[in-house]
Amino acid sequence: MTYFILSRRLRPQDLAWLQRSDEPHLVVFGQGLLSDFAPVDPKTVVYALQEEVKETGLVPQFEGKVELKTGGDLVDLLITAQLVHL
Repeated sequence: MTYFILSRRLRPQDLAWLQRSDEPHLVVFGQGLLSDFAPVDPKTVVYALQEEVKETGLVPQFEGKVELKTGGDLVDLLITAQLVHL
């Protein structure tokens, strides 16, 4: 499975990468939490680090599924994945 990592605001070229994937999974950190996810396909699953969301108060605003993961859960998820840093 491919997970896209976003650590800054979402750009149009990032959307192009996400659209190439059948079932995109997007992990957002830092400035990525401030992105406008409206153009992202709702079938995309967005993951955010629970601790960072609690600390900043920023939750990704997205029509699709947003999952908050603890650090350990996120690491377990990513260990066997193919990662693409946007």
